[in-house]
Amino acid sequence: MFEEYMKGLIIDPSTITQSTFNTILELYPANDSSLGGPFNTGDSLYDRAEAWYTDNMFLSSRRLLFENAAPLQPLFGYFFTEYIPGNPLELGGK
Repeated sequence: MFEEYMKGLIIDPSTITQSTFNTILELYPANDSSLGGPFNTGDSLYDRAEAWYTDNMFLSSRRLLFENAAPLQPLFGYFFTEYIPGNPLELGGK
């Protein structure tokens, strides 16, 4: 089902080989609770799809831009945090 989800989001999935899909499936394995799965929401398919989508649609494009533009000009990346009342300020809230 995870592979079908990916194919549904790709404009032309016929351009991607089965070998590529196999590599993606290896990089985003189903949670095994005995290994201390990275998400632990109880829905492995959702967790895998969410991680792949975030990496593919947001993080990878930003990293690619920074990799190629940084040698040419100064770049600044921002990490926003929101202070939640009651949380320690030393954890990043202001």
